[in-house]
Amino acid sequence: GAIEGTHTFTVRAVDAAGNRGPEAMRSITIDTTLPTVPSLVSPPATIGNDATPTFAFAGEPSATFQCSLTTGADNFTGCTSPFTATLLVAGDYVFKVRQIDQATNVGPVVSRPYSLDLTPPAVPTFTALGSTSPANNNAPLVLGSAEPGSEVRLYGNDATCAGAAIGGPVAASVFATP
Repeated sequence: GAIEGTHTFTVRAVDAAGNRGPEAMRSITIDTTLPTVPSLVSPPATIGNDATPTFAFAGEPSATFQCSLTTGADNFTGCTSPFTATLLVAGDYVFKVRQIDQATNVGPVVSRPYSLDLTPPAVPTFTALGSTSPANNNAPLVLGSAEPGSEVRLYGNDATCAGAAIGGPVAASVFATP
């Protein structure tokens, strides 16, 4: 087989009488080297509620890209960066991108999981109040539980409790006011 690089070939026809025709030349570049792995430069968080996540990536200047975003078998199609998907159902997806060089060598894949979660957490429950109502304490203790991984925010009927985070996101399911 030929060695990688540019090679020039010359051909000439010779007829039965020995007459030589003009030469024709052609150069060909042999490239069997795979392109490098593309880099994900701006992927979304691995879990979110955005049904149109955008993945930005970069690679070799002359390469083209193929992307796949599925919940199962790969389905690569031509794409450009940034790649914005339209997801129709919640679930666990895997985004993959690879590059193809001018010699049609297909490079390795880089992947990133993305979970589309469209289900709101369950209503938090109060397990205890540090004060009874009415109270003479302007910083009452509020205890409760919520879905693991969710953030609990405290809202009141005035500006002093306007959505302050009092718990999460953590693996535990207990919250308390500071």
